[in-house]
Amino acid sequence: MTGFKPQNSDVSTNVRALRGNQPSFDLSVPSDATAELRYAIERTRLALVSQNEHGHPVYEDPTLLLGPVSDAGEIDQTIYRWQEGKEGCYWQAQKDPVLRGDAVRWLTANAPDKVDGSRYKSCVSLLTLQLVNGGRFLRPDTRRSIVPLRNAYLSIEEDGRILAHKPDKRFHVDYAIQSDLDWSRVDPATGEYTPVGSVPGGFWHRYVSTAFIDQDVHDYSQEALSILLLSKCYEKGIVLYGDGENGKSVMLHILRSLAPKHTQSVNIKRLVSNEFGTASLINKRLAVIGEMPDRFTKDMQEMLKTIISWDPLPAEFKGKDAFTFIPRVVIVGATNHFPEVSNHEHVI
Repeated sequence: MTGFKPQNSDVSTNVRALRGNQPSFDLSVPSDATAELRYAIERTRLALVSQNEHGHPVYEDPTLLLGPVSDAGEIDQTIYRWQEGKEGCYWQAQKDPVLRGDAVRWLTANAPDKVDGSRYKSCVSLLTLQLVNGGRFLRPDTRRSIVPLRNAYLSIEEDGRILAHKPDKRFHVDYAIQSDLDWSRVDPATGEYTPVGSVPGGFWHRYVSTAFIDQDVHDYSQEALSILLLSKCYEKGIVLYGDGENGKSVMLHILRSLAPKHTQSVNIKRLVSNEFGTASLINKRLAVIGEMPDRFTKDMQEMLKTIISWDPLPAEFKGKDAFTFIPRVVIVGATNHFPEVSNHEHVI
């Protein structure tokens, strides 16, 4: 078991910002607490693991977090749970049926007389408040880019070095690229990873050699599309356009394969018209616009700018309360003809 160290850490700079070591989470449940409050306290309680060399308590790592907090202080109310499996290790957004099922199971086992259709909503609401009170938010590393693979995380350091790390929840990544790192290319002494280029004659090499004949376009496309792998926000959207049968669809298939569970096909008109459309972007890394409009209206441009800049968005599921979340996606579209743009924003 890895211990949460509130004061010192060599894992990531964002560890120091997480305040999930609040002792209040380890107090006994009040005897007069409601079933819903007991649920929230038990789900967020952290066990005391040990004490560090300074005598400060070290608690087990949290397994539940809320989404990030925007620069303006708006809280992404999505609940994330740490997951480890064959598809990687990352913080996964919990959908409403999953949260409802967890609350109902707990109530059935601990307060069977309280199980009804509305109790789980109170359970989830109090769980959210407990996480807010403890400062348990997803805090992505803003100093450097992280490439989260299935069996490793790669960090792009300010000096250009690429360091390899074992997956750890304290990096606060919320997706995993479906590829594995060759650890034989990592220096065991320094942790530095030496990348290798594409294999001449391989499928990827043949594809880029035919789709991007011009070397400048090839280099620019490689740089632009690489932002899908990186955890930082570069405030850029990507549009692949040109005549038909020139490799656009193949590229979209390749991009989808990198993070299939974190890819969402979107309709820009639906994103603008209602908040049910924006909810589809929660915990997604790639948003593919399959049907590009002939013209980007002002509302479409404003929506694209918000998403591309990772600004808070309102969202709502049918029959549920509205909430706010922060889209952390890269938008990629493909079209034979670039849409007309009435207001040239920096991101378009």
